[in-house]
Amino acid sequence: MNEIILSVKDLKIHYATKRGLLKAVDGVTFSVAKSQNLGLVGESGCGKTTAAKSILRLLPKNASIAGGEILLKGRDLTKLPLEEIRRLRWQEVSMIPQSAMNALDPVYTVGEQIVEAIKAHSHVTHKEAMERVNYLFDLVGISPKRINDYPHQFSGGMKQRVTIAMALALNPSLILADEPTTALDVIVQAQILKRIRELQEAIGSSMIMVTHDMSVISETCDHVAVMYAGKVAESGPIKAIFEEACHPYTLGLRNAFPSIFGEAKRLISIPGTPPNLISPPPGCLFRPRCPFAVEICSVQEPAMVEVSLGHRVACHRIDKVDEIREMAAMEETWSKIQAV
Repeated sequence: MNEIILSVKDLKIHYATKRGLLKAVDGVTFSVAKSQNLGLVGESGCGKTTAAKSILRLLPKNASIAGGEILLKGRDLTKLPLEEIRRLRWQEVSMIPQSAMNALDPVYTVGEQIVEAIKAHSHVTHKEAMERVNYLFDLVGISPKRINDYPHQFSGGMKQRVTIAMALALNPSLILADEPTTALDVIVQAQILKRIRELQEAIGSSMIMVTHDMSVISETCDHVAVMYAGKVAESGPIKAIFEEACHPYTLGLRNAFPSIFGEAKRLISIPGTPPNLISPPPGCLFRPRCPFAVEICSVQEPAMVEVSLGHRVACHRIDKVDEIREMAAMEETWSKIQAV
């Protein structure tokens, strides 16, 4: 069994808002093994980015970790002082941000920015840091001649390659990739995802890929945790999630994106919107949008159960999974929810 790099247990993260306490992450559990890629997938607002950013303590001021553990190689990051967390950034855990435009400082060359990141977290000379940047640029497919160029001189795809180089600069144990292909066209997206996977495998890092797009998960991940309304609805190996999904929400997400197997199909959206996490409904949080809900779904939160090796799901209707899979592929099944 592979060594566990990261273990997140019963994580709870709350936001203090004017309208009340918002439970953005509520009892989330997942782990990442050495050289493994975990996908955190779900709609906007499901808590996936909050869960990932909590690892590096990159939460907004009104957010707090209310419970649970974040164990990085056995050390509970929730108990470490912020100064210690800062030392772990880039060396042990690095991040490929959602927007390269915002991540890069426009007044410094891209080379200077990576050099400073390297020197701030390792004992190397300026010359050694520059040599490392040259090597990284070559790895990500950027000419080393462009080290002295400024961010505005790069296209969106090339800026994202710069942030990938920065994330890999110190050979971290874990890479957090937060929607790394957002705002890029489909061809550039495919190139970036391929490059991330190749480089991550080359240096032996583990990765958490945060995305709303199931097709991105299929291209980059070994395991998946499907999040809905601050909780994990289903998790398991990539094959199980794409071929044997059990939760209606996971089946709905699959319907909403093009098939990874190439066959043409009509895309079906999930009607409705996620619940208000300040005052969530009782029972299963997906119930108001679920065409398969029964009475128990409105009063009792489903427990997470293992349906096959490493494949876990939280759903009261697991006994009807074959019927649900068949019906979930039909547009008329979901259309009856639209009036709710």
